[in-house]
Amino acid sequence: MAFVRQMKGMVPTMKFFFYNFLFMITVQAALAQDSPLTLPVYKVTIDSVYLEQLYEEPYSDDEYPALFIFGKNSYKCSVRFRGGTARDLPKKSWKIKFEDTENIFLAKELNLNAEYRDKSLLRNHLGLKLFEYFGWPSPQTAYISLFVNEKYMGVFLQVEQVDAQFFAKRGMGYSSLYKAYNGANTMPFLKYSSYRQSWELKTAGDPSYSELQLLFNRFLYYSDKEFNENISALVDVDNVLNYFAIIFALSDADGIFKNFYFFRQKENAPFAQIPWDMDATFGNNWKGNYYPSKETYNGYHFKKHLLIQRLLQDQSGKELFWGNVNHIIAQGLPYLSAQADTTFEIIKNDVYQDTAKRCTNSEFDEALAQVKNFLIKRAEYLNTQHCFHHIKLSDFYCSEFTDSTQSDSVVFRIHSAKAQHIKVKFVRNLQFNHWGGEFDESYLDLYDDGLHHDLKNGDGIYGNKLNLTPEYTGIIPFAFIGDSGNYYPDGLFYVQYRTNQSLALNINLHNHTEVGQIHFDELYKYVDDYFVTLVNPLPEDVNLSYCRFQSGPDYNRVIFPVPTVLRAKDTLIITSNKKAAEVFFPQKTIVEHIYFDIRQGDSLKFLSPVLSGLSRSVCGPLHEISDARVKVVINEINYHSADTMDVGDWVELY
Repeated sequence: MAFVRQMKGMVPTMKFFFYNFLFMITVQAALAQDSPLTLPVYKVTIDSVYLEQLYEEPYSDDEYPALFIFGKNSYKCSVRFRGGTARDLPKKSWKIKFEDTENIFLAKELNLNAEYRDKSLLRNHLGLKLFEYFGWPSPQTAYISLFVNEKYMGVFLQVEQVDAQFFAKRGMGYSSLYKAYNGANTMPFLKYSSYRQSWELKTAGDPSYSELQLLFNRFLYYSDKEFNENISALVDVDNVLNYFAIIFALSDADGIFKNFYFFRQKENAPFAQIPWDMDATFGNNWKGNYYPSKETYNGYHFKKHLLIQRLLQDQSGKELFWGNVNHIIAQGLPYLSAQADTTFEIIKNDVYQDTAKRCTNSEFDEALAQVKNFLIKRAEYLNTQHCFHHIKLSDFYCSEFTDSTQSDSVVFRIHSAKAQHIKVKFVRNLQFNHWGGEFDESYLDLYDDGLHHDLKNGDGIYGNKLNLTPEYTGIIPFAFIGDSGNYYPDGLFYVQYRTNQSLALNINLHNHTEVGQIHFDELYKYVDDYFVTLVNPLPEDVNLSYCRFQSGPDYNRVIFPVPTVLRAKDTLIITSNKKAAEVFFPQKTIVEHIYFDIRQGDSLKFLSPVLSGLSRSVCGPLHEISDARVKVVINEINYHSADTMDVGDWVELY
């Protein structure tokens, strides 16, 4: 399948070409200035008190009124600093917001990036240009010189905002748009709150992450057959494989787990990706330090991103990916080398006068050679690569809950398509409620010799027994790891920050021989929300952390976070609406989020942390909660605040 192609339904219109032409004319064409600067000049005028406040709190998102001037055009605007980790750097990046799109840019926002860490100032621009060169939606970029209150701030890279105007200029629309932050590896999370932390919802309307929950659960729980049959309806495979081919070719590890947009044009359309912020490329890391090892980066981070990992397991996906890489080697990298030379000549006059940049002028000159040398070295390496050596792991087995006589040990088994060294990785002492906490890792080697609970010698089934010593306590997430670095299943990447769903040992539950008595009871529905009751008839509390509730197909699963304790003789409520559940079922332990429909006749399953069945039932009639009226009290009213602290008018309902 050809690399140079437009995404399905994304053929640009003549209107887009007009906007593209206008953008380039207004930004790239130099204005006549009294100064010797040759790049377009933007000027911002802001009250000195506001400017002082900006610098006092650079990480604040408070915006301050200002006036933006470009040639003979001037517009009222608001300004703030922008960037996730760069606001404390000497040279700030700026966000400029206009009142509307009635301006020469036809845009609501301008992003002016300092690109301070990149001595060449080229990397982000070149990376995004490569996507554009191959016909994929990408933010347009251009260089400008910025003055603030008549003080020269230096050269900045203007990067087009990905918003409604971005899509409209390309004759496209969108129904869902998410911006990926740290940990956005398309894995379902243990905690619902992690979706908000890793995926910023940019779409107006329903703030729910239900569609991502459903999508990522499918990525994780689909069998190989289901995945191959359904993936094209879920994501634009051409787009995703091309995206990761470019990310791989430019050694952009940041673009795997963050720094991209995930969107779809309309409801039920496939999701696709748009790149963003590609400064950590061409051999640089995110701090702007060059590492020669990135010239031979082999894509090992891909194995921790669920979607691309599963796409590359299929032979056709692997062939398409490497076809794209070869096309980048033949055409894309030479294009970038030429663009680097051209862009350097365009910006060097103003960059030489930029005293706020990170480097000297001679270092800026040398940075161009570094970028071009990377392209040469990278092409040499990529020409030696033909595939990722992924040996498939499947059909795992864990003896937990299957043999009550072995309460002091657990047997693991897994099948490997070829002979390799396999181990089980454990994460212990993990503080689930402490972001970025320390934890211990340990490993158990598995064998295919017929001597380690692995069935027969040489049958492809690897196994071993783990003795549960007193050091093994609480919840222990685990995964199988092969020689090629492939995990089965994934879920142990970024574990101390955004814990993903994974297999786990729940030691408290493991030693509970009567856990099978926990069972489903009545099911309730109110409007579009569901309330599933799980009853503990035992005279003691049971820790159900990492257990799962399933209704219907395997991907309709809700995982119980840490801690989830079902009290003795009590009922757990699994729901799609926690607030409503607190009203209808006061004093009950509640687990959210059900993000799928539950229908009469569905098979309901209560699963262990290793996905073995603990109890099951068939969904009978759902009891409608008809009278949900509750007393509402107007608790407080604020009207016409003082000018010195105007928080707006509001009413608090309790």
